Amino acid sequence: MSTQSSSITDIQNSLTALTTAQQKISTDINSAVTDISALSAQVATLQAQGGATPQQLADIKASIDQITTGLSGASSGLEAVLPAPTPATTPTTSSTTPTPATT
Repeated sequence: MSTQSSSITDIQNSLTALTTAQQKISTDINSAVTDISALSAQVATLQAQGGATPQQLADIKASIDQITTGLSGASSGLEAVLPAPTPATTPTTSSTTPTPATT
């Protein structure tokens, strides 16, 4: 009975960790979408003004890099709580030479 109880507890703990990681990723993605929308509006404004200065382009690139880093961190956080993947097995086929029929 204690093995079964500990298995249920392990599953509950895993579900809690996965739920927490999913909530964090959801928050990070929503934040990234908001940031990307703001950058898109900024780029549209710069285009309407006839272009951007090198510093403005560098600032936009830095913002994009920051968003990318944040999403990479979120992904790593999820990978940390996911179970390790099981190795894929490849089906094997046996190649046997048919034996000729004898009459």
